[in-house]
Amino acid sequence: MAGPLVCECAVANLRAGWQNDLMKTLAEIERAAEELPPAERTELLLFVARSLRQEQAPLPQPRLFSDEQLQAWMDEDEEAMRRFRAGA
Repeated sequence: MAGPLVCECAVANLRAGWQNDLMKTLAEIERAAEELPPAERTELLLFVARSLRQEQAPLPQPRLFSDEQLQAWMDEDEEAMRRFRAGA
């Protein structure tokens, strides 16, 4: 299995100019990915999928949910949409 994912990025620091910092944790990488524009997030997703295929990483087992859990999620989603449309 490959080692930890490390991403080197340049960060603007208004006082110190540019600095290079290593992202070492998944949480740091996730926060950085959230700041990307949608097109770049899509490109990142495709990159990760491609690299996993190249490593022939096994796919996770499908998650099974009960009908009750699925219905609860749908009900929650519908209620959220009602609140959104009502301007709440």
